[in-house]
Amino acid sequence: MRFRDFHARRLTDMAIDVCCAYLLLRGAQDDARRLLAAEYFVAAAGARVESAAVQILGSDPSLLDSLPALTSG
Repeated sequence: MRFRDFHARRLTDMAIDVCCAYLLLRGAQDDARRLLAAEYFVAAAGARVESAAVQILGSDPSLLDSLPALTSG
């Protein structure tokens, strides 16, 4: 539970990027200018999503147990 809560912002941002990319690509099917904008966004969003996924998958849930010691002053 704490692990999911700790990464909730990253997971939410990933979901938003994926949804926005889908909507941009869907709206760009018949418009070359929109397609260029969508391609730019997808490239940037893909890098952000991949980075967040690597950070989430590479983190150790047991390290969250020591977090209260860091924040208690």
